[in-house]
Amino acid sequence: MADVLVIIRIYPEEPDSDLEDIVERVRRSLPEKVVLRDYRSEEMGYGLSSLLVGFTMPDSEGVLEELEEALRGVDGVSEISVEHVTRIL
Repeated sequence: MADVLVIIRIYPEEPDSDLEDIVERVRRSLPEKVVLRDYRSEEMGYGLSSLLVGFTMPDSEGVLEELEEALRGVDGVSEISVEHVTRIL
């Protein structure tokens, strides 16, 4: 079975949130089969920033939904948006 790369945008609850702290909380909340590969902060304007985070996971039913649920439960995360999904070899 192939893996997928998923890029998710994470919006913090507060404009002055420590994004590195949010990334560490995200790492601790990941489902077993999901790996955080890379991330970067991105300025959105008006002093607001979001995180673009790359995850790899098996291409099996329910794994992405499990990840989305885990991310929504992370303290400091306001909302998430799946930006891109692609199969990787």
